Amino acid sequence: MKLFSQILSLKSGVLFFALIAFCASCASDYNTVDPKLNIQKMMGKWRVNNAEEFEEWYPSDGYPFKGAVYSGEGAKKETITIEKVGTEIIYKAKVFDQNGGKTIGFKMINCNENEITFQNKEHDFPNTISYRFKNTNNIEALVSGARDQQPIEMTLKFERVQ
Repeated sequence: MKLFSQILSLKSGVLFFALIAFCASCASDYNTVDPKLNIQKMMGKWRVNNAEEFEEWYPSDGYPFKGAVYSGEGAKKETITIEKVGTEIIYKAKVFDQNGGKTIGFKMINCNENEITFQNKEHDFPNTISYRFKNTNNIEALVSGARDQQPIEMTLKFERVQ
């Protein structure tokens, strides 16, 4: 009987460690890749929704990463930056005709091989920005939040032009 309880105890220990390993592998995809690798996928000039609007990220080997959103005529509409603040990665957007000219920060909440997501629950719209990497020449940005307490979700399709 003592041998049986030792075997049962051993099996329980093995199952416990197997369960821990399984749970660890199922944990959030956050930081399963170095965020810099995903951010560097964004470097270049992107046409937004097949229109005369562009998002451009300037080449950089590290933080901060800087970019801009502008019209086809070159009029800059927004500056964007991704920087490391302590241990957090923050996406910052300054839209010239919104928020009283203030920069709004969004904390990175998810990063895996195919997507990087930033969120600011205190901001109305957007409060979540997700870049989904389709291939080297196509990205989708899912922008979501609420206006007048109505949920809004937009998908922007980016095509690399440079």
